[in-house]
Amino acid sequence: MVALISEIDKRIIDLKSQLAATDYQAIKYAEGLIQEEDYAPIKAQRQAWRDQINVLEAQAAEPAVPPKKQTWSEKILERLHAQNGASDDDIQPEE
Repeated sequence: MVALISEIDKRIIDLKSQLAATDYQAIKYAEGLIQEEDYAPIKAQRQAWRDQINVLEAQAAEPAVPPKKQTWSEKILERLHAQNGASDDDIQPEE
């Protein structure tokens, strides 16, 4: 079975890969092997990636908006328009 991955999921995977690729620098900083001034740009970038992941995960969790159901009167008007070749622009209010 082929799994379909959304664009959001692909982006999340990419961002998590970037975080994983810089884990060793975070560990070196935690162990005192990298100075604060050297690690600051990496730290900021990692936080930006985490922020993006959080936004994307929230978007992925949102339910899809179901299509609007057409009302009975809209169905009737659509059929009348189709039969007569009219569009909404052709219908003029009575004066």
